Amino acid sequence: SIVRFHGRNPAMVERRAPTNRVYDYSYSQDELRPWAQTVRDLSPNLERIFLLFNNHYRGQSARNAREISLLLE
Repeated sequence: SIVRFHGRNPAMVERRAPTNRVYDYSYSQDELRPWAQTVRDLSPNLERIFLLFNNHYRGQSARNAREISLLLE
């Protein structure tokens, strides 16, 4: 299974918003915590779960991947 995080930037709904605005988003701990719980809940029933962060404009994807990894420990 795959969960893909694009960010929650309001620019995503704008038709011609520049890419740097669309993906310029950093998830907070409060936003990631429920996803970590969802992954825990689903994991007994799935062989693999991939979490892909695509909110990459200023390195937020790497930071958010690390943060959710810590929440899953």
